[in-house]
Amino acid sequence: MLVARLQTTNAALSKLATERDRIAATLEKATQTAADVAERARSSAALSTLTEEERATPEGIAAALRNRLQAIDAFQADVQRLQKRGLDKSLIEQLVTGGPDQSGAIADTLSKASAATLREINSLQRRINTNSKFFGQQAADFLFDAGDNAGRGFLTGLKSQEKEIKALMVEIAKTVSTTIKKELKIKSPSRVLRADGRDSARGYLLGLEDIAPQVRAAAARLVEPVTPARTQPFRPARETAAANRPVAPRGQQQTAQAVRELTINNTFHQVMTSANEIVAEQERRLTAALR
Repeated sequence: MLVARLQTTNAALSKLATERDRIAATLEKATQTAADVAERARSSAALSTLTEEERATPEGIAAALRNRLQAIDAFQADVQRLQKRGLDKSLIEQLVTGGPDQSGAIADTLSKASAATLREINSLQRRINTNSKFFGQQAADFLFDAGDNAGRGFLTGLKSQEKEIKALMVEIAKTVSTTIKKELKIKSPSRVLRADGRDSARGYLLGLEDIAPQVRAAAARLVEPVTPARTQPFRPARETAAANRPVAPRGQQQTAQAVRELTINNTFHQVMTSANEIVAEQERRLTAALR
């Protein structure tokens, strides 16, 4: 139930995200179009467009700019009027793309057309758009589609191949998922992975045994003398016996060794008799942690 609810929520969010992206793309295009139209209108009145006669005197420049401003206002009014009269949107786009210089006269002419003529112009433009689109698809069909499907519909062959490939990919994915579950004996949890975990831990312990000398050496380096305040000194039996032997004559090497009092990082609350016992205790704790 929870999974189904999450899937429904994700689908809704995905749909909203798609709509958000569409709106953002439209806003970006509209903003860019507004900037382009404004720039074309402004360029039509640039000083560089004035004729030699218009820029000969200050009065001539002022008169020329006045004429350009009137042309921009008239063009804007004509486009607005044509839009309200229902001129096809693709024709409106052509007019504003051309700007006052290129499309001003055409906009003025169209604004004077009768309703019947305007309807005919719209109809012709729509047919031009439809036929142009069909021609483009037909050309792409012949150039890019393959085999017997060429000419039967817009890229029918490629779309059919794409559909077959997607279906095959889904089938392969399902087969892989089924095979993995079967081979790994996945029944929450996987019995195979559980066995692998045990084998991995055992392998880790065997690895420690392989480097036991290094472990013992490291443990010995951790050993520090025990202060009398912490514990009672301990004397191994073999070292006590050696200490009780008669003292060897002067000049001969002493055979007894000094007694060493040991502990590990103050965590072992007993005194070990040798480094081997220390290592054994460490290995015991490591094994318990890995179980």
